[in-house]
Amino acid sequence: MSFVSFVLTQSPTRAQEQDEITRLLVEKLLLEPTEQLKALPDEETQAVFAEALNRLFRLRDDAGGSSHSPESITSTKPRK
Repeated sequence: MSFVSFVLTQSPTRAQEQDEITRLLVEKLLLEPTEQLKALPDEETQAVFAEALNRLFRLRDDAGGSSHSPESITSTKPRK
């Protein structure tokens, strides 16, 4: 059975369960660490951790500029 056939033949309940699992994974992997980073009291430490995240997850574009600067990761203001 192909992946597409598998997905199309799933029950609505099964699909809802998979959506919930996906949401929980995203929350655990992205939301919680970002909130913890923002909660750090020292801006210098925030910048160091944000830089580590940029490097680990390759958040910078190929030109070497930052598509997600440390300030944008730790900022509570909406992006422009």
